Amino acid sequence: MMKNNKRAVLHILSSGDTGGIEILCKEYAKHSKNNNIFLFPWRAGIVTDAMQKAGVNVVHLNALQRNFFKTYFNIKRICIENKVKSIVIHHNAPALLLYIPFLKKKFPNIKVYMYAHSAAKNMFWKSNYIKFMYYKPIVIWASKRVDYIIAISEYVKSTVIEEMKANPNKIRVIYNGVDLRTYKPSTIEEDNISKFVYVGRLVKEKGVENIVRAMKVLPRDISWHLTIAGDGPEKKNIEYLIEKLNLKDRISMIGNCEEVPKLLSQSGIFLHLPNCEEGFGITIIEAMATGLICICGASGAIPEIISNKVDGLLVGKSNYKEMADCIVELFNNMNKTKVAELKKAAVNKATHFSIDEFVKKLDKTVG
Repeated sequence: MMKNNKRAVLHILSSGDTGGIEILCKEYAKHSKNNNIFLFPWRAGIVTDAMQKAGVNVVHLNALQRNFFKTYFNIKRICIENKVKSIVIHHNAPALLLYIPFLKKKFPNIKVYMYAHSAAKNMFWKSNYIKFMYYKPIVIWASKRVDYIIAISEYVKSTVIEEMKANPNKIRVIYNGVDLRTYKPSTIEEDNISKFVYVGRLVKEKGVENIVRAMKVLPRDISWHLTIAGDGPEKKNIEYLIEKLNLKDRISMIGNCEEVPKLLSQSGIFLHLPNCEEGFGITIIEAMATGLICICGASGAIPEIISNKVDGLLVGKSNYKEMADCIVELFNNMNKTKVAELKKAAVNKATHFSIDEFVKKLDKTVG
């Protein structure tokens, strides 16, 4: 159902699965004041179903990607019927980006936005040589033809400028948001910081093995336990490393966690030491909102989230020895007052990345 007679904003996604983009769009749909239509040309999924049940205006074409013009005519019809004002393309699938010149020609007054949900090299699928060969030229070509590009951080903006040669004046930075109502500051005692936690995908880029190695070099007199929540292709490799380093008694792998807020509230320190340059860091915001001390690698956009020694602690990218040293320093030389200050500052910093701030900025940008 449309909220009123104003022109709509059409959001185009490649699938309705449980990826970060889809979940973010679901949260946006829940709080946005715009007249939003969420179009899934190809695959529906769990997120699509959840949005429909919540009364969100969802269109699922169930089309084949090779039916390029049939899908285009459906998009054109939706734009005309709903008096669409703006089109936001959330995925960088070439089949979606190739619609841009057709849409711009047919609807010269409609603003078209391309969303950079990750660093440019990830939009190019640089890790996959075959995809990279045709993704990169299409993504760059599309970036020249949209009216604006939305980047999820200043770091992502810098990669778009550098690798796509995009005009900085057409890039809008809108940080992702977290529903802070879901994450309450931890009631754990300030001096009980021995419960460590990592939440996220178990993929090579996230560097979970770095955290495990940091645990191995901690002094024996430090009491700790690490919980790893998440799943992914690196699961077996991480399990093998834990066993190899004789850490099975001190590290628990619990798989995907449906109650992340509860898990965080029972923890004291959040650890994240990625191998990649992070485009943002939703789980870091969630941990900060819960009042955890976050010890993270200074990669990508993470320094935009954490101010070192103010609302969290930063170490070198992938540097597990530095992470271990940071933990030792925290345990040995930081008093209760400083720990309490870090936790309070983390909670305050998280408010800068609330879902309300995100929705307000995105509504204003595309509405």
